[in-house]
Amino acid sequence: MSKPIFSIFIPTYNRVSNLLEILNKIHLLRLKNPKISIEVIVADHASTDKTFLMMKIAADNNFIDIYIRRSQNMGADYNILDCFNYSHSDFVWILCDDDLPYEDSLLEISNCIRNYGNVISLIYLNCSIELMSGEVLNDKVVKYKGGIESSKLDILKNIGTELLRASTLVIKKPENKGFYSTKLGLGKFIAPLTLALDAIENSNIYIFNHPQVRYREGDKSGWIEHWPTIINKHVPEALSIFCQRNGISIQEYNWLNHS
Repeated sequence: MSKPIFSIFIPTYNRVSNLLEILNKIHLLRLKNPKISIEVIVADHASTDKTFLMMKIAADNNFIDIYIRRSQNMGADYNILDCFNYSHSDFVWILCDDDLPYEDSLLEISNCIRNYGNVISLIYLNCSIELMSGEVLNDKVVKYKGGIESSKLDILKNIGTELLRASTLVIKKPENKGFYSTKLGLGKFIAPLTLALDAIENSNIYIFNHPQVRYREGDKSGWIEHWPTIINKHVPEALSIFCQRNGISIQEYNWLNHS
């Protein structure tokens, strides 16, 4: 296998039906785009359902390239922050196991990397939001002109807390561990945001003005009780530090308008 243009890293825990749905979708997209070399990695945090059995079958049938099974569940943050350790590509798409890519996403992402991969460290894919009822909220798509953005203030103003959604992030593999993911990434349910801040502090971001992924609101029971602390403490802490480190006044960027 040649070096993939990007990797899809799927963290999972006890969601085998959702996982099979997304793997089937990705497989169909790979068949549709045979010239796009990607790799699919599933990181299983010791699921107790049929994930292990089904991933063995998926690997045997070339639906996945790498399967990682943890000995214990160490939490979503750990799984997300580990996304670069098994990838053979320069860019990694962190795709949660209950979200779905759009039909042209593989092609759009690969074209973006080919055209701009040397001058960006993060791709924001944009997303539509599907509620548990099945209703799709297209009005939640981030309204942005699209293209390369270098202004850190404009990135915060236009995207801000949307960077919490892991599935919207394709991140360039860093040479060294980042400040935010190292200091703030574990145990606070903001690992995607910390990876994004590490990336945009050091380089430009490419922003899609139309969605490449459908973010689906799944079972929130594992983290919803932590949401007040996440949004009222951990997120503003991370963004405040980012503003201080990058010469942005808190008055210029009011994160509350983006929560």
